Amino acid sequence: MLQNNSFNLHEPVKCVLLPLREEARQLIDKYLDDISFIHQVTHARSVKRRADEVYSAIDSGQCPSIETIALLLAIFANSTNQWGTRDMSRCLFSSVSDAHSQALSWQKAGLDVLDHLQRDSHVSLEATQAMILLCYSVVNLEGVTIKFRNIFSRAVAMARELGLHCIDLPRRLLSLVTPKHSLLEAEIGRRVWWYLCSTDWIVAGLSGTIGNVCLINPSQMTVNKPKNIDDDDLTEGKETVARPMDQPTCMSFALQRIRLAEVFRTSLEQTQFAGLSPEAIGYEQVQELDAQLVRFWDDTPAFLRLDHDSGGVKDDQARMEVQRYVLQLFVHGQRCRIHLPFLARGASYATSRMACVESARFVIRLEEQLQQREVEFASSRLRLSIVLNHIYLAFVVLFFDLCLDAPGSAHLNNCPELAAGWKILDEAKAQLQQAEVLIEPLRKVMRRYRILSFNEGMSCPQSTADIVHETTVNSTSSGELDDTATNGDVGHMKFVQDWNSLGASLALSRDDWSNLLEGLGDPGLGISD
Repeated sequence: MLQNNSFNLHEPVKCVLLPLREEARQLIDKYLDDISFIHQVTHARSVKRRADEVYSAIDSGQCPSIETIALLLAIFANSTNQWGTRDMSRCLFSSVSDAHSQALSWQKAGLDVLDHLQRDSHVSLEATQAMILLCYSVVNLEGVTIKFRNIFSRAVAMARELGLHCIDLPRRLLSLVTPKHSLLEAEIGRRVWWYLCSTDWIVAGLSGTIGNVCLINPSQMTVNKPKNIDDDDLTEGKETVARPMDQPTCMSFALQRIRLAEVFRTSLEQTQFAGLSPEAIGYEQVQELDAQLVRFWDDTPAFLRLDHDSGGVKDDQARMEVQRYVLQLFVHGQRCRIHLPFLARGASYATSRMACVESARFVIRLEEQLQQREVEFASSRLRLSIVLNHIYLAFVVLFFDLCLDAPGSAHLNNCPELAAGWKILDEAKAQLQQAEVLIEPLRKVMRRYRILSFNEGMSCPQSTADIVHETTVNSTSSGELDDTATNGDVGHMKFVQDWNSLGASLALSRDDWSNLLEGLGDPGLGISD
């Protein structure tokens, strides 16, 4: 039950319903086992202990820790959203879809609790962790929206109030009002702060050449990077020695994510005035960023490479395989993104087109490889925004490449990866509403170019060998498919809107998008305001 003491006692009181203690433990285990590595901002033993304290307080009629409840609700939102077929053995839900349907409710409850806390100017590490986890829930269910940015900015502000940005500043320089942290709290604080840093820099880098603004300035913080250790290594009151970087831990993915974010930040610093003039970003900078991504892989530990056989415990193998997959997907997806504006600019930028298409094909093949290995993660991966958006990006790159190669007669199965990618996007529609928002404009554009070979919408054959393709850009097969031709100016305007929706989903600047479309050579296509 939530009640703000500063409010009138006669005002309505909000209640939050929690699952039973054992059910909560199952949801927490799901989060710690399968999800937490992506945003390693918690400490497993501490989360379990605090959860037990909440339920013990409720059982004894005492007031539980509200910030812990916020964190638990955020965990529940993420666990239910990523519920898979293997999790049905936990016997919590009647079906996987039933679990998925509850994710939004847990998310809303968590945000309500945080709003309640912030009315009293509450500040705590657990509330900051809750906001980070709810950011992750929001971005998976809705995308990088205003809601996501709002929660994220609140998390950064609270982290600063906690002094997480200056954890490793010498004590004599700290203000008397700066909170003091225990050894365990300080290490978790480093995890939290650096996750916020890396997310801030990555999201800014994904915003295209306009709007790439960071909230966190590295010159205004004094925080060592988190140690390469497992949660079991962390004990209160005991200094922990970091393991070598070539040894896998629960922090392995997080530390590589930080490295990658620093690549983005460096690039952003070099293009700080790009918002005033997109042309200020030179092709040399794009080539340098590509070279930095290559160097990133050269310095990545061997166990995070696809050809590495980790051996060891089966569950640990599966977790490391997922980390390898997500890291590879993200890096190759970003390689597609940085070269995409130069994909259709002619022979002078042939190296960009080659790099862009190469990484796009890699992303689709990576997806097919994951499905063949029958990893449990594969069944729910499309509910992750990072996965869906990078598959979508790879598909669009291959679509443009096909249009450039065959402007008069483009066939879907001329590129096996393109056909496979379309099938994956089709599957995503059944799992996530966000997928429909991404795919609908693309579907209409593909109909215009006669690349979409399926009669109505997204129905995809089981094998790419069965794909039918007959018509060309200039041919006409049905009134619906030739909507732009039969409806004149109105149809053309709708088509332009679909193109612009496609450009917006790729986070490209107006000039980059215009250059890309110009390279496709459609004389009837214009960009609307």
